[in-house]
Amino acid sequence: MHLTSSQRKTDAFILGEALTHWFAQTHLKARVVVPLEAHTGSWIPAQVAAPYPKDMPKYFRHPVKAGIKSEPDFLAFSSPGQVHVLESKGRAGFNAYGVTEKEINAARNKALRQACKVASVNGIPPVTRTACVFGFDQSGLIGQITDPPEYRSSHYLGEWQQLIRQAYATVLDPLFEGSARDIGGNYIGIEFMPGWKFGIDKHLYKLVRSVNNAQSAGDLFSFLEDFTPDGDGASRREERSVGNDGLILIGGPDYSEKAWYREIG
Repeated sequence: MHLTSSQRKTDAFILGEALTHWFAQTHLKARVVVPLEAHTGSWIPAQVAAPYPKDMPKYFRHPVKAGIKSEPDFLAFSSPGQVHVLESKGRAGFNAYGVTEKEINAARNKALRQACKVASVNGIPPVTRTACVFGFDQSGLIGQITDPPEYRSSHYLGEWQQLIRQAYATVLDPLFEGSARDIGGNYIGIEFMPGWKFGIDKHLYKLVRSVNNAQSAGDLFSFLEDFTPDGDGASRREERSVGNDGLILIGGPDYSEKAWYREIG
């Protein structure tokens, strides 16, 4: 199937966000990864921009500036007191040159502007402020992860209830809530196509739905700190993937090779 340039850009954006989410969970050991959207929280500048630190990456000194209200893509929480700020960029190029180093650097520079301006999240200084840039071309996948110091002190404030709801938006959707059933082990979820199930740990689900302030958010993180996917009781007879956030995907490559038909009307 031939993709237009616009479709490739969209796919690169989505794949870049997926890989950034994976990076946060796998390498930053994040328990909750919150996708930020416009008006999720508010910016409160603390001071004027400081000079660039000497250890900023090469070619960073004159990047394209991101908008003042441009939020990073993700907040990743390892615990209530440990937060990481991440900005994701995806680039696609299937011409003779592919995705060039110049394009990767330009995307990284803009991403750093968005991530590095955050001095605190609900009063918590971030452990890392990371620009995650991924390029997709005929040679395969390339990635660049950069974590410099902040360059501007702006405080980010957001309601804990809204942050948690965005992190678990899929399982809080009315369609999921109305269709969720036992899917084995300690999980509740749905079969979204033949042989494929998506769900969440039962106890965690109750905690997610009850978050309404910082204290209940702390209870959620306390549970996640002790959560171990290998001890959750899920069946090993099926292929499965369990995240640090308590979400589970069950299925296998055998199912994807079978035709799936759905009656319409």
